[in-house]
Amino acid sequence: MRKTRRFHIGKVTAAILLSVTMICTMETPLLAAGNGQVQSTDQEAYKITKNLEQTYTGNVGETVTLEVATNDTENQAVYQWQIKEGGTETTKAEGTEAESTGEEPQGTAEGWKNLDGQNQPKLLITVSQEDLNGRLYRCVVTIGEQKLITGEARIGMPVAQPSQPTGGSQEPESTQPTGESQGPENTQPTGGSQGPENTQPTGGPQGPENTQPTGGPQGPENTQPTGEPQEPENTQPTGSPQGPESTQPTGGSSQSGGENSLNTNLAPVSTEKQPSANTLTVNSMEQGNTDGADGTALTEKKKAEDEKILDNQDDPDSQNKQNNQNNSEDLNQPTGQSNPEDQKDKDILPAPECILRTDTVIAVKAEEGLEYSIDSTSWTETGRFEKLIPDTEYTISARRMAQEGGQPGEAGEKLTVRTKKEALNPPEKPKVLEVTFSSITIETAEGQEYSIDKGETWQTQGSFTSLKPDTAYEILARFRETEEQMGSDSSQALTVTTEKEPLPVPESPQAPKLLGKTDTEIRIETQKGQEYSIDNGSTWQDGGSFSNLTPAKEYQIIGRVKATSENQAGKASSPLQVKTKAGPPSAPDKPVLAGRSQTELKIQTKTGLEYSIDGGAAWQASGTFGKLKADTAYSIIARVKETEDAVAGKQSQALEVKTLREPWVPDMKENKVTGVKGDPYALGETVKFQAVGAGMDNKEPIYGDVRFVPTHWECSGYSGKWTESPYKGSFKVEAQGTHYLKVYFERQMYNGESWKKEGSGCKITVTFHAGNVPKTGDEDQPVLWLSLMILAAGAAGLAAGRKKLNSSGMK
Repeated sequence: MRKTRRFHIGKVTAAILLSVTMICTMETPLLAAGNGQVQSTDQEAYKITKNLEQTYTGNVGETVTLEVATNDTENQAVYQWQIKEGGTETTKAEGTEAESTGEEPQGTAEGWKNLDGQNQPKLLITVSQEDLNGRLYRCVVTIGEQKLITGEARIGMPVAQPSQPTGGSQEPESTQPTGESQGPENTQPTGGSQGPENTQPTGGPQGPENTQPTGGPQGPENTQPTGEPQEPENTQPTGSPQGPESTQPTGGSSQSGGENSLNTNLAPVSTEKQPSANTLTVNSMEQGNTDGADGTALTEKKKAEDEKILDNQDDPDSQNKQNNQNNSEDLNQPTGQSNPEDQKDKDILPAPECILRTDTVIAVKAEEGLEYSIDSTSWTETGRFEKLIPDTEYTISARRMAQEGGQPGEAGEKLTVRTKKEALNPPEKPKVLEVTFSSITIETAEGQEYSIDKGETWQTQGSFTSLKPDTAYEILARFRETEEQMGSDSSQALTVTTEKEPLPVPESPQAPKLLGKTDTEIRIETQKGQEYSIDNGSTWQDGGSFSNLTPAKEYQIIGRVKATSENQAGKASSPLQVKTKAGPPSAPDKPVLAGRSQTELKIQTKTGLEYSIDGGAAWQASGTFGKLKADTAYSIIARVKETEDAVAGKQSQALEVKTLREPWVPDMKENKVTGVKGDPYALGETVKFQAVGAGMDNKEPIYGDVRFVPTHWECSGYSGKWTESPYKGSFKVEAQGTHYLKVYFERQMYNGESWKKEGSGCKITVTFHAGNVPKTGDEDQPVLWLSLMILAAGAAGLAAGRKKLNSSGMK
């Protein structure tokens, strides 16, 4: 039976003609019984777990991959691929098996020929016209003493699917009226015997692939209840499971033809492997499981697998209905369900990207998690394939690498790349056309390129210029690399010597360029091979410095090319007119201080003067010197600035000045309260105390200094305020128990002129006792508890020690 499948490639909808019923004949472990059941022997059963499809598609020159697999886990399998030339229809080796004697199958008597050097589970075929003329392929797998023969495969040419008018005749082998004779694969008269693959008497046990409804034996893949057309793919009459591939409606015409008969109107259009009947057959043989003793029911797992494959099949009725709707919808899926083929297309990896191509090497861009193959057999993560055949087309695909415990992904779209042709033999060495003292011209030829620097650079032109006189050069030729062919090796070298250049008088160079001058010296920029004169050519020198000159005097400096063994002295250049500067002016007065801080000094400036704070190493016109050290002495000098006409003047006397010290920021812990004794006070006794603020003894404050001023106190209902020193207080103890004297301090900072409140203050709490309070411990040790508490988080500047201020504070 043939089954038409529709799938999408981009925006093109095509049909693949799959011949889906195949037979995998095996030696000892699997015997095809007459009633379609699978019987096993006591010997270990090796199986073909991946069989060939009956039909693959491809145009002449394209690559098609055939692949089989077994359950051999010890890699003992030997693969012998065979071919049979066209002219003979695909034969059904139903019930046959290789002899257990270990001899080769007698396929050669049937026209089968062995392919040498193909002991691989995959066979790459470059499609030829002989393949399209009906050549058949199969594989004989030998594992120990067992031999397994795959189904037969052929290659067809892809064509577009014609539309099918509703109500017309159905595809051959898909539409079978009840009681009419069918093709050799599925001839099933109602109640009569079946074909050689699926002979199943009514009510008897069925094969592992096809559960037939009671009332009439059916073909191996087509469940056909009498009189009623089936729904697409999976419509089954109650109580009667159907075959895994398709449901045939009643009343369509059938067409005779073997399993391998090709429809002249429809042909597959893709080399992708589609789910087919042989897939179900092989899986059923692999399972070898039945739910009942009579072997008539599949396991639940097998049923699920069959149902999944059935979901991807087409039904002729559905196809006709869809053709009436402009063939725009996929017939593989029931209404309301997503198309698994569309999802599969989304998961297909794109073709790899070629990044290198020579005559023997092809490299594609490698991505993490993928592996690449050029023969669909061996895989590599690098994407580089070497030792290839020149001018040969290769097909490269990618797949996802197997994860731990899993299997690798399916191969994605294929990249077809042809290696370049081998390089031609090197050409003859070039021929000279013309030679001068600075150039060489050679004869050129089509497709060649030339080099004069030992192959570092190449050019297609035959002229080499800007060469050195009287110098030997080697010129190489080669055929240049093209898109289709590799470049050749270099030819023998052509040695050519440029002519000698006559001893000329060089032309005059440009006038010398001034670099600098003083009152007694002039410096110019020099050029290699030139010499210079400041006395109108009476004397010449290589150097560019002329010293011991007169201040404020004009001079003329000229240059020329020096005489060598190759040329005379050149013509003199135009003169450079230079006037030396005047002598240094007298020293100015010493600088005057304008302000200072801990890190900066400022002086008064005057026009035309410049100043230095490092003894004359560096000079500046500005009067501000920053980034200095606090409390450090510096010397500042002045002089008249250098000008275009005069040198810098003499230095003035130095201004000796010292930067300010760092601001004094005392620690608040230095605040204290004195006078409170440690022994308990008697009732009525007077408590006398004095507050001492940190920094209150600063008599010469500078900008940024900080102090803490006592402001007020309170204790047991008594309180007092201070406005000036001394900060003393007293009160009588009138109640026994524990008392708490709290003294408050205000934080102040000097702004350069006066003290101003700044930040948060603090308080000190002194604890003492009064009355008959029991004593413990050492009677002589004072009992005084001081607690320093910060009223609020202080602003910046509460850090202990001295704080360095910015340069805004001056004194």
